[in-house]
Amino acid sequence: MSEKQGRGAESSMRRRHHSKRRRRGYILAASVTAMSLAAGQQAKAMPFDFLYSTTISPTTVEPGPGNSRLTQFSIPTTGPFSANPPFGSDIVVGRLAVTDLAPNIAYTDTYSVSFRIDVTLIGPDSGQTAVATFSTGDVGVGLLTGTVSSPGPLQPLIQSFNNPFTTPITKSVTIGGVRYEVSIDPTRAFTAPGTPTRGGTGSFGTFTFNVTAVPEPASIILIGIGSIGVIALSRLRKMN
Repeated sequence: MSEKQGRGAESSMRRRHHSKRRRRGYILAASVTAMSLAAGQQAKAMPFDFLYSTTISPTTVEPGPGNSRLTQFSIPTTGPFSANPPFGSDIVVGRLAVTDLAPNIAYTDTYSVSFRIDVTLIGPDSGQTAVATFSTGDVGVGLLTGTVSSPGPLQPLIQSFNNPFTTPITKSVTIGGVRYEVSIDPTRAFTAPGTPTRGGTGSFGTFTFNVTAVPEPASIILIGIGSIGVIALSRLRKMN
């Protein structure tokens, strides 16, 4: 075999080898792309978004003869918010306000309230829901205590409410293969309501919790498949 023929045979072998690699690349890319599309359909809500609503009870409390009133407000469906780890999102799960009902007398009202907050998380795509419940009696959840007092007619009111949360608390719920942790940080979970004017209602206080997603293994696999698809397609383009 001449040198020219040898070079030709070698070149032909290289072309055949390259053609086989290209076909394998197409097959791999097609397979991974199909898997990635399927994964994308299941994982399209990721990053880990959620909507939520809350129910808080009791809604109103009037201690003693009813000189003042504490009102607690639930939160209607709102969002979406991001639960992406590691920080997630802080959400207001309830508001509370105090109203003076006896502007012309001196009084002192003492509050000691057992309360419950149901936090309903909602998947933005699936509409699936899960509820995390926090109530007086849970570890770290005490009574909502405080006082509202009036020194006398036309005198400014004096008010004080205490943080009912004493230790960090976390409860988990699962929606669509994703575990969400609803957490209470006592240092940030409670803002006391404002002192009302005589015969009026004070500014809102708030209950604020945190929601952070903890992906289940299946969700991590879906994300990984999508990443592999991107890498495979990128390599195929380079081969061509």
